[in-house]
Amino acid sequence: MTAAACHRVQWFPGSDQLLGRCHCGATRIADDPIEIWQWLLAHPNGHHDRAPDPRPAVLNGAGV
Repeated sequence: MTAAACHRVQWFPGSDQLLGRCHCGATRIADDPIEIWQWLLAHPNGHHDRAPDPRPAVLNGAGV
């Protein structure tokens, strides 16, 4: 896999949320790792929506 085709999954400590980042730049947040990986591997299907803030509500102040 080349750097241009790299998928990333980031876990937010203190939460169950995962941020999936596709090689095309699209992002998605989910609680389920299977959901994230299915979304990443389905590229480009479903990659038109981007998460407005990739941090979970607990970290961005919305949950406080």
